[in-house]
Amino acid sequence: MPALPDRIVEALIRLYMASRRHTHQLKDRYGVTAPQISAIQSLQQEGALPLSSLSQRIYLGQSTTSGIVDRLERDGLVARERSQVDRRVVRITLSGKGRDLADRLPRTSTLGEVRRVLTDLPEPEASRFLATLEGILHRVDPTFSDSTDNEETS
Repeated sequence: MPALPDRIVEALIRLYMASRRHTHQLKDRYGVTAPQISAIQSLQQEGALPLSSLSQRIYLGQSTTSGIVDRLERDGLVARERSQVDRRVVRITLSGKGRDLADRLPRTSTLGEVRRVLTDLPEPEASRFLATLEGILHRVDPTFSDSTDNEETS
């Protein structure tokens, strides 16, 4: 049997690969990636959102989210709208085509399934798991900041 660290790395790789396979299946079936689906579903739930709020809801940085929104806008699924009250504020909103797609999208994803399993863990176990993962991330990438840090500002 492989050593424990090797087994952990293998499990993380398998989880990552399952997520990638699922993303490719979504792209093939619906023409959008898992992060794009997250954005579409967040906009469907919340309505029009500024980029910073959308970024927070889909757990990605603003620059990454901006690229996702660019592609969704190019495909006619979302639009950027300036606020009539404050012209500096730009909100992302679903187009009619985006709303139609949102209604057809699956409600679960690989990451959604992982989230469900993690939700079922007893809180002390989940907290230890998170602390362990964040500790590893800090050692591997000293620039890592947890999700409570503000990655980027606009």
